[in-house]
Amino acid sequence: MSIRYTYTATMKTAATVDGNGDPVAGTPVTFQCDYQPTVSDTTIKYGGSFVDCKYKLFVSPTNEVVIAIGNEISCNAVSGVVVAIYPTKLNREIWVK
Repeated sequence: MSIRYTYTATMKTAATVDGNGDPVAGTPVTFQCDYQPTVSDTTIKYGGSFVDCKYKLFVSPTNEVVIAIGNEISCNAVSGVVVAIYPTKLNREIWVK
């Protein structure tokens, strides 16, 4: 764990089906990140409308966890849904509503 990414976030993976075609709940995936709650008054465009964001996460670009818009993520006891992902040279910025 690095000094920069001191929080642990948990993401629910998508549900799948087993060999019989029955739904199987997704498994939680944890990853290290930096948590920034100061965006709580920020609105961004999502799905044709504007939504308020609860927080954003910074995830290392070397982290291999696949994060997509619509994933449910919880960090620091606050849960939400990913509404935007901005890759940069330093990290991936994940906005959560």
